[in-house]
Amino acid sequence: FLLGPNRFLSFFALPTVAIAYTLWPLVMVTTVIARYFIIHILGQKYQEQRPSFGLTDLHAFLKNTLNVNEKMPMGISARIVGNLIEFRQTKVRDCMVPRTEIVGLDIDADMGDILAGAAASQHTLLPVYKDNFNNMLGVLHLRRLARLLQTEEFTKADLLQLARDPYYVPEATPLHTQLLNFQKEKQRFALVVDEYGDIQGIVTLEDILEEIVGEFTSDFAANIADISPEADGAFLIDGMAVLRDINRALRWNLPTNGPKTLNGFVLEHLETIPEFNLCIQINEYQIETLQIKDNIIKSLRIRRIEDQSTPEDDSSLDE
Repeated sequence: FLLGPNRFLSFFALPTVAIAYTLWPLVMVTTVIARYFIIHILGQKYQEQRPSFGLTDLHAFLKNTLNVNEKMPMGISARIVGNLIEFRQTKVRDCMVPRTEIVGLDIDADMGDILAGAAASQHTLLPVYKDNFNNMLGVLHLRRLARLLQTEEFTKADLLQLARDPYYVPEATPLHTQLLNFQKEKQRFALVVDEYGDIQGIVTLEDILEEIVGEFTSDFAANIADISPEADGAFLIDGMAVLRDINRALRWNLPTNGPKTLNGFVLEHLETIPEFNLCIQINEYQIETLQIKDNIIKSLRIRRIEDQSTPEDDSSLDE
């Protein structure tokens, strides 16, 4: 059968076709009676409905394919196609590095602190600002700074001359549009601003490409400092971790159409800033706050309960 499937399929197809043609008149009579008599008696009007297969159905199919065959070529292709479906609906603010995590150089700091900050940075492009991020002076490439270090004496003015003008983008820009803008402007680093012109974060070309092909690492969760697995299956997660990163790392489905961080997600659900640590359950997630400081939930412990069948249960226990 495996050596000649077409021959066997043709053999079984002939009886099937014969039965279909034999029963065709009966099928047509039954269809006419159902459409024009029974539906009319019920006071309804027949409307032909064709089965539709939209992007949502395709995305669900691809996610299922990815879960079944994740490490095989088809699973990888399914993930990329699924990411492309989401890509057109994703905005710059959804994948940007938030302002609280921006690493920059304050030009008012001592030269020693500036050089130490540049040396400790894991990024090649660093924003240079004065006093605060909203007073941005430029973006410095560390390769240019390395050339400057070869000279015997240099000043902050020399450093600023090496920085290029900052490139700003609105936070609501669709990712596919921003990808074209990066190509058009020959840029790979942009400062994200809101409707008031305040800097909300940064976005890079690599951030956008990762939205399509996935993270450039085999184990995303193991390389995120904000997520630490525990022996009992729970995860210790930083409150400022981005929900989309958590979902990608742990294969969760935390809602991303509201707050962008885990702290914001929990606070929106509580509708208040807790004064003490507490435990709550949101859908299938058991969440325990571990540290609350400066009106922010700094760290949380989360466990996902599989096959959650009970309705949403909100319970809190003061610790």
